[in-house]
Amino acid sequence: MTIIKLITLCVCGIVTSVSLCPAARSRTAPVVTAPAVPYVAAPSSVVTVHDAGKKDRFASLQLPTIVRAPAYIVIDADSGRVLKEFSSRRRMFPASTTKTIMALTALRHAKLNEVIRVGPNPPKVGEQSANLLQNERFTLADLLRAAMIKSANDACIAVAEGVGGDVPTFAKLMNAEAKRVGALNSHFVNPNGLHDPNHYTTAYDLSRIARAAMTSPFFNQIVRTRETEIHGNWKLGGKRVLVNKNRLLWMWNEVDGVKTGYTRQAGRCLIASATRRVRDSRGQMRNWRLISVVMHSPDSWGESARLLLDGFTYFRPVPVARKGESVGEIEVQGGAHAVEATVLRDVNLPLKSGERVLEVGAKNLNENRDALSLTRRVRLQTLRAPLHRGQTVGTIEWISRGKTVAIVPLIAPDDVPVAIAARVVPMRFAPNNATLWWSVFGALSLGTALVLLRRTRA
Repeated sequence: MTIIKLITLCVCGIVTSVSLCPAARSRTAPVVTAPAVPYVAAPSSVVTVHDAGKKDRFASLQLPTIVRAPAYIVIDADSGRVLKEFSSRRRMFPASTTKTIMALTALRHAKLNEVIRVGPNPPKVGEQSANLLQNERFTLADLLRAAMIKSANDACIAVAEGVGGDVPTFAKLMNAEAKRVGALNSHFVNPNGLHDPNHYTTAYDLSRIARAAMTSPFFNQIVRTRETEIHGNWKLGGKRVLVNKNRLLWMWNEVDGVKTGYTRQAGRCLIASATRRVRDSRGQMRNWRLISVVMHSPDSWGESARLLLDGFTYFRPVPVARKGESVGEIEVQGGAHAVEATVLRDVNLPLKSGERVLEVGAKNLNENRDALSLTRRVRLQTLRAPLHRGQTVGTIEWISRGKTVAIVPLIAPDDVPVAIAARVVPMRFAPNNATLWWSVFGALSLGTALVLLRRTRA
């Protein structure tokens, strides 16, 4: 009887080792529901921000009842979720909002302390100007200040030539950068937005570009600056005063960007952002930032403020994932052990009153398409050893009505070396170290049991 028990134990060990072979196992998450949010109408005006010792630069802002811009969008800066939009994928002329992708491209391809000499072309550029003179020298940081704060077209040409060598080459870099951040319906031919029939973008694309640019601390600092100075020249004197053309910065103290734009063909365009201190569903205070874009607007200031205020009024940020949270385990082909799939960063989704986040499943994706439900879906990749800490191993998505509203990478929290068995057998057949030792133990136990059984019979 003892021999039979021993054989049973061995077989169980082998079965257990087989059950540990490569497979992805995701974990379910609790349903998250947005707290009740009272639907209170946004205020009819915005109080003017007063500068101590200075007269108000602009009158109080009157908000329109409806937004009449032919294309607009407002998104959550953290998750990228679209809160409201109209014709946001329609191709339109961007005017000086182009300078946002110009700045993002320059920051990606050059250093802020890099010194750029002004060539013969920037002084020839018309309209908004920083009055650059040939052979003047500026750091890239100061040229970006002139471009983003004063909206200086000549500074944009100086940046393009200093970083890309010439304007056409830099425009190619801009287009590549736009594709990288998901602005797939845009084409830029110059860095300043002066009209060209082949120079276009969309409200959606501008929101993606602005969201990507906001990951740069320097970009955030300059787009919220109301007024600053850079060095002058023999014509202007010792300094150039740069005054921000974004009126919302002077009218509303929660506004912190981003870029104005106007040409006759483009009309009035504005990328605006505002950050509000709010208490989330867990009772914690946090910064909540929204980004709006209006194009060819009859009232870019009022309509942008209306979009931002409506976003703050009718949505609330709800924590739906924590940094480092494990959402599943993935076996690594040829790896020494499995790896956890962990969330890259904290995720707070803006939800309407009563909206809820449901756990994944292909079944849920088809069943839950009503206006008040989002579905969480985890996608785990097929992995091969070796795997490095921080490497992307999948994604976690939140889906509403069949459309992805937010997506965050999942990463490996630890290295996964190559398994011992993978060094002697093809990687796709190699068990991990734990499976290997269980198999060896099971085989040895079974062999021992058979020997004892034979001796007993003898």
